[in-house]
Formats: sequence, C-alpha cells, structure tokens
Amino acid sequence: MSEARSFIAKLVVKPERRDEFVNLQSELKGLVHAQEPDALVYELLQSDDDPNTFFCVATFKDQGRSITTWGSTSTIASFRRSSIASPRTWSSASTAP
Repeated sequence: MSEARSFIAKLVVKPERRDEFVNLQSELKGLVHAQEPDALVYELLQSDDDPNTFFCVATFKDQGRSITTWGSTSTIASFRRSSIASPRTWSSASTAP
C-alpha cells in the first residue's frame, strides 16, 4: 500500500485581494472534493498572527496520485498563475509510520 502524501503551502495574500482569495479558495475546495477522488484533505487555514497569511493543506492517497491530481484541476492551475497570493514556502510529507 502506498503512503498518503501531504502538501503544505504558505501563501501570503495581497491585502487588497484577500476577500477574492478567500472566495476562490472556497470554490477550489469544493471543486477538489467533487472532482478529485484521490484527495483526502484540502483545507485552507488562516494565520493567527497575520490575516493575509494562509496555509493550504492537501493530502492525497499516495504520491503518484498527488502529482496527477494536483495538476489536473484547472482551477488549481489558474490559481497558481494568479497574482492574488505569493507562495512563500512549499513542503511535502508522507504519513508517519
């Protein structure tokens, strides 16, 4: 059995586009859950210290699925190209034994 694969991205949003970002992320979350059967988790968390800093957490059934799944949702691809937020860090991890 393959290990689940998680990704965590820290995103810093332009203050003037924060509401737009939150709305797009809400739409994206619905699309991921509806269209990506290998996505176990897709959540957006807001920093307690900075209202314009968010953490996106996504978990997929396995590494192979995460690579194909993450790139397959057109909204994700367009979000990556948008200027709403700048990824500050990007990390991936496997489930702990």
